[in-house]
Amino acid sequence: MGEERLPQVTGSLTLTMILVLMPMLTIDALAIFAVLPLLGTFRASMGACFVHSLMSKRVADTILNYLGQFETKSVRLSALGGVMLIM
Repeated sequence: MGEERLPQVTGSLTLTMILVLMPMLTIDALAIFAVLPLLGTFRASMGACFVHSLMSKRVADTILNYLGQFETKSVRLSALGGVMLIM
């Protein structure tokens, strides 16, 4: 009886883990982009991709505005704050 539901439970746990880890990894990546100026061009191209292909211009502008605010605040993080953000 339990073995019949194993693929469903496994799939459900996998989806849950992806939904939990994806925002956390995205925030960590954005914090790293803000701290390392070498990745500025990658961040700009990622923003252009959002605007041109994934969503409407108005929504993309709002999201990019919030991401810009996050980046300016994450640059001021201390080393301890950076470690806590990654955790």
